[in-house]
Amino acid sequence: MTQLNIALALMGGVAVCIALLSALIKRSPVSEPALAMLIGVAVGPYGLSWLDLHAGATHLAFSSRRLD
Repeated sequence: MTQLNIALALMGGVAVCIALLSALIKRSPVSEPALAMLIGVAVGPYGLSWLDLHAGATHLAFSSRRLD
């Protein structure tokens, strides 16, 4: 799988899990966006390193030219 496929699968999985557990999350002191951010940090390059979007960034670079 490419990094993009892994990133999309993880984001979809996190969204579904948060939706399924929303009743429990609403009663907890942690909000849903904060929980999603913590999961993102945990699976990112500073956590478990499941995601490294810089690895394939050479072909995803945006053009810096202005369109006049």
